[in-house]
Amino acid sequence: MNQAKEIQTLKDEMTKRDITIEHLNADNKCLTDRIRADEDYVDKTTNKLEQDGRRNNIRIPGVSGDANRQSSETTTSLFINTIILRENWP
Repeated sequence: MNQAKEIQTLKDEMTKRDITIEHLNADNKCLTDRIRADEDYVDKTTNKLEQDGRRNNIRIPGVSGDANRQSSETTTSLFINTIILRENWP
């Protein structure tokens, strides 16, 4: 009779653990979905900020882009040499 009681106790513990695991899995799924939504929001927001940051930029043909972020003096010099001092402007 003692073994039957012990078996029932173990079954009850397993049932409780199964319920806990189901709750944890549900919570994990909710958190995973939330992370994906947050990642999408961050990607969209970052893209918008990058586009807004370039909104007032001007592209000048003949002046190559510089990935090293030129100083304002270098950019001004390039502008003057390319636009203002260019003799063969179409």
